[in-house]
Amino acid sequence: MFRSFLALLVVVVTGLGVPAHAEDEALALMRKGDAWHRLPQERVRSRLMLQDQGGAQRMRQVEFITLDGEGRGDRLRVRFLQPADVKGTTLLSLQAPDANGGDDQWLYLPSFRKTRRVGQAELGDRFVGTDLFFEDLKRREVEDYRYRMLGSEAVDGQDCYLIEATPSAPQVVKESPYGKTHLWLRKDNLFTVRVRAFDRKLQPLKEMRMGQIRKVAGAAWRADETTVIDVQRKHRTVLTVDQRQTEFTLAPDTFSQHAMSGE
Repeated sequence: MFRSFLALLVVVVTGLGVPAHAEDEALALMRKGDAWHRLPQERVRSRLMLQDQGGAQRMRQVEFITLDGEGRGDRLRVRFLQPADVKGTTLLSLQAPDANGGDDQWLYLPSFRKTRRVGQAELGDRFVGTDLFFEDLKRREVEDYRYRMLGSEAVDGQDCYLIEATPSAPQVVKESPYGKTHLWLRKDNLFTVRVRAFDRKLQPLKEMRMGQIRKVAGAAWRADETTVIDVQRKHRTVLTVDQRQTEFTLAPDTFSQHAMSGE
């Protein structure tokens, strides 16, 4: 969707045995899919519909801008455009240029006119009332996880690989609010069309379902509608893309802290 920043690839070590060739195959597919769907930059404007268990709905408008660091150093900016009570709220997610550096997330709250760093303990908090965690807006690398092939299943009539992700990077194990993740990758284009995330107690936590899937540039595919369902609190967020750009000019300070309060 918005690159791999929505990386519901998560944690916990399982004791299940799996042949080495199956692990190798799953990792190779994840690497290939990540490479195919990378774009140098992307700007997306979307409508967000938030729905609680009683059916009450709230609407938001939000802009996502991503920049590929060509390896590491990826950047993401999320800014709410409407309504007035959240307008201007901005998240900046910066991946360190090398594996030894620390990644950063910064949140600007216009009501306080203040920018603050998002702490590790907040990665499991919901982002501005949506069903996305701060963790979901943090870039993770394919190599941060170990994968195993669970089999094949059809999703919306398309044959998919079903892959389980568990962590290999200590920082991910330490930080992530998740316990494990199952991913469904279409066999024809290696695009993830469904994600099922479990909490640290291995109870079902979220589902992400991608719809209106189309090729946008080169080998890269995207979903123009994504539904994120929190199965524990019976709440959902539906993101519908209104505009997508892959060729545009970025202002030099797009991903700077001092520009977070700009219009």
